[in-house]
Amino acid sequence: MVENEKACPNCGEIVIKTARFCPRCGQVYPPIEQVELTLKVEELEQTVHQKRESSDRMTRLAEQSRTSSVWAFVLFAVVFFIIILVKHVTGPVFILICCMAVAAIILLFRSSALERKAYGKLSFFRREQQLQRKQLEDELAAAEEALSELRQQLDQFSGGQGG
Repeated sequence: MVENEKACPNCGEIVIKTARFCPRCGQVYPPIEQVELTLKVEELEQTVHQKRESSDRMTRLAEQSRTSSVWAFVLFAVVFFIIILVKHVTGPVFILICCMAVAAIILLFRSSALERKAYGKLSFFRREQQLQRKQLEDELAAAEEALSELRQQLDQFSGGQGG
């Protein structure tokens, strides 16, 4: 099959790409411009879907990271206050303090791992993360706007052909 040819989906006859119908079976084809617009719409829909999933994933991981950080600092604060309030740290109190400190450290490591997963790197500056999230949201908005325009063009094309 040559580049400017296509197969009829109904009977398999090789026809010119710009043909309006199949000479063998009479199958009517949509104009090539409509087909190209439809393909662009489908491609852009996939892009929008991927960006939306990426944005949702980034938001979810960032929230989990913040929650882990907060719990880690709460545990460290409790350990600190136990050490200050208890005069003699021995036996079970010492074991409790050690377990809480280890749990807090684990939560901090989990928090940093989630942050790396969300943003692609570990960043201590929230401004940088906000900029990265804003850039993704702007890309998503631009893709959605382009998709809307293509859908309108496709609707106009379909409406003009049907009438």
